[in-house]
Amino acid sequence: MLEVFCAPRDVFDEKASARRLLAQAYAEVLDEPLPTMCTTKQGKPFFAVRPDIHVSLSHSREYVLCALSDTPIGIDIEKVRPIKQGLDERVRSPEERACFDFFSSWVLKESFIKWQGRYTQHFRHICFTGTKSKALGPNSKVNARVYCPLEGYRIAVCVSGQKPPRAIHMRNLNAQHRAQTSQIEYAPVTMLRKLSHAHTPLSP
Repeated sequence: MLEVFCAPRDVFDEKASARRLLAQAYAEVLDEPLPTMCTTKQGKPFFAVRPDIHVSLSHSREYVLCALSDTPIGIDIEKVRPIKQGLDERVRSPEERACFDFFSSWVLKESFIKWQGRYTQHFRHICFTGTKSKALGPNSKVNARVYCPLEGYRIAVCVSGQKPPRAIHMRNLNAQHRAQTSQIEYAPVTMLRKLSHAHTPLSP
């Protein structure tokens, strides 16, 4: 089982929108209310009462993204936009630049970190080549793919034990799942906060 969902976010709160989409997707896929979600010390989200279900979340500007899988999963979405001078050369090898545009590489690297559940190496050392439909990364256990279902955005999925889905499910947020998102718990310091500090000089 592997399902990835994307939806336009609420006007003011990206994280709350991602949690609402997760509640909606969980009900759709598993026909159950969303259980409490916690995070590891490294910030990787998980369901304490459903360790058999893996989860990943992402958001960027106008859209939010979530994934549910029965094997380890990492996802990322980014809006294509101008980047800082010199950033491309700092975080991508010549081989990567020959295969992908900047933001396709970026979402592959971010989704790989989320698949790992920890930030252990510099972005430049997380190298993906191949094609968007079959990206080849630093771990042979990982199957990766880039999607461009939205104009001006890139989405990537890294998953082990199965192939990435052929398509992303597009949804609109359902207000009835707003209350369920209050059940979600987070560690004091999440992986995304750690990554944001690690990426401060690199952020596009």
